[in-house]
Order: sequence, then structure tokens, then C-alpha cells
Amino acid sequence: MMNEGKLKQHITGYTIGAYDLFHIGHLNILRNAKALCDKLIVGITTDELVDVYK
Repeated sequence: MMNEGKLKQHITGYTIGAYDLFHIGHLNILRNAKALCDKLIVGITTDELVDVYK
């Protein structure tokens, strides 16, 4: 029997970062972000943009 009118809601998360030297802190951030959603999209900042903020 189908659950009429009850669709499972899927949550898509998004995060962005500079992962030039990937380390355990980055992994922890990504794991925590993934725990909050069903699908996680990760953006990677360009080297040029990182240079502006460093």
C-alpha cells in the first residue's frame, strides 16, 4: 500500500572551501556537513580567489 501524499523530502547541502592542502579538519567539516543532508555538493575555491583572501 502506498503512502498517499507523503513524499520523503530530500535535503541537498552545499559547502565551499579551499582544500589546497587537504587535512583531517577538512574531512571533519565535510563529514559534519554531510550528516545534515542527503546529498552534499562541495565547491572548490580557485587559487586566485584564495590568494585574494590570504
